[in-house]
Amino acid sequence: MSPKVDDRTRPDGGRATILPFPRETVVLLHGMLAGRRSMRPIERMLVGEGYRVVNWGYPSLAGSITRHADRLGHVLERLDQDPGTTAIHAVTHSMGGAILRCALRQRAPVKTGRIVMLAPPNAGSRLASLPLGPFRRWLPQIAELSTADDSFINRLPEPSDFQVGVIAADRDFVVDVDATRLRCQHDHLVLVSTHQGLPVRAETSRHVLAFLRRGRFAGAEHVPAIRVPQLDAA
Repeated sequence: MSPKVDDRTRPDGGRATILPFPRETVVLLHGMLAGRRSMRPIERMLVGEGYRVVNWGYPSLAGSITRHADRLGHVLERLDQDPGTTAIHAVTHSMGGAILRCALRQRAPVKTGRIVMLAPPNAGSRLASLPLGPFRRWLPQIAELSTADDSFINRLPEPSDFQVGVIAADRDFVVDVDATRLRCQHDHLVLVSTHQGLPVRAETSRHVLAFLRRGRFAGAEHVPAIRVPQLDAA
């Protein structure tokens, strides 16, 4: 028998399975020039492992980081008030990490969980140095991710109330490995990958699962092998 669905059960208004028992929830946030589809391998892995997943999307080229963080804050607040949620974790890619940090500055959930950031521009991104000319005013998020000491991203408080794990890509031409680090991080890992390829790697999913479960990235001998389903053609 197929499980019942209720449009009211997902904070983003989508359809979701009614929860027969409380579960830990993981919020996924994609990066710039991407969408929810880019986080689908991680989403499917987490659902298969019993987590409730909210794969949250936003128009990455429309609006500032603060604007997106305001919307995300409402999602986190509703999850925090949901009796079916026992803990709120997050897995972010690229600019999604900045949006999450901004949202947590405004109001961190009481049901604090763990965070895994994939290639986050915690100290800024190389994108901010691109010669955008007159288009710069239409892309405020680029300026917010400047590597300058007084930029928006470098003035954001760190999510020190969370256990944070950071995964960087060694072939990343968008965010330097050193720029991904946080003073409050509990673990840091560098994988062989490009910036955009990091979320879809099976190795990334294995380490995400390890950190959400134990608060650390484990070696290959400690991380259970999992099958990451292929993306839909659509």
